[in-house]
Amino acid sequence: MKRLRIQRLAASDIAKSFPLIQLAVPEMTLEAWCDYARESLYAAPYQDRGILAVIDGRSYILGLADYFFDRHVDYGRSLIVKNIVAVDLIERNRNEVASLLLTSLADMAEERGCHAIFTEVPGPHSAQDRTWMIPLLEAQGHQPAPIRFCKALG
Repeated sequence: MKRLRIQRLAASDIAKSFPLIQLAVPEMTLEAWCDYARESLYAAPYQDRGILAVIDGRSYILGLADYFFDRHVDYGRSLIVKNIVAVDLIERNRNEVASLLLTSLADMAEERGCHAIFTEVPGPHSAQDRTWMIPLLEAQGHQPAPIRFCKALG
């Protein structure tokens, strides 16, 4: 079994990553994902946003995490993680993939001087079951934070 690697999503992999992001955001279109991902990717590396990808030895994308840095009133500089997605394959399970994403994000947050990480779990309309992620987050030291609601406008 080959090692997993984690890296910023490459522009050439945006379309290939589309089926994964649809697990978190089923209504996302390919065009909308490409626009969003390109906007994130063309922010300079280690700027204020990006997308991490977990890739196996055959170049399959097994996980994604969309992130940005922000200021929080209680914690100061914080890393905000959205649209975290991990899939099961025969030789890899999604906990292994998600753990690699979470560890890499925590390392990045510490390197960038963050005092907190906020991770959004997929919402009720997600195609990915969100319950598997909660014990994994708790095992890595995350605690429930205030729930965020969304009202779509327009």
